[in-house]
Amino acid sequence: MSNEELGLKLRKIGEYLPCQPADLEWALSVQALELISGNAKPLGEILVERECIAREVLEEALRHQRIDQLRRCSLLASLGPQELGYIAEQSHQFSLLPGETLFREGQKAGAVYVMLRGRLLLSHSVEGWEHPAGTVFPGDVLGEEEFL
Repeated sequence: MSNEELGLKLRKIGEYLPCQPADLEWALSVQALELISGNAKPLGEILVERECIAREVLEEALRHQRIDQLRRCSLLASLGPQELGYIAEQSHQFSLLPGETLFREGQKAGAVYVMLRGRLLLSHSVEGWEHPAGTVFPGDVLGEEEFL
């Protein structure tokens, strides 16, 4: 059963912010214009820069969003808000570019990774050739074996 079927739909940051719909629409249009000019900027940063929300409000919204994202992970789903909050505060969110490697077979992962968006293709190396070995989807975990 997917996360969406379980009612764990990934919420966008605008759903966590105490903004009027008109402010969000305006910020989204600014974001689109910035993107066209080659300057990708997060929605929350636009709202802070334009003084629609305070930085503290954005940080709290991002914290709540991260907790909800972590809750989507089956390994963490049974944890309470305090435990998830602690993990959210200790974690770092990052993106990989297409084709970028997270870690190679045989290497230590060095961390536990929770897939939030997109997908990650796993491969297995045999005699120097990479062979597909699986796919990681949102809510899946990588690297936990090293810590369990």
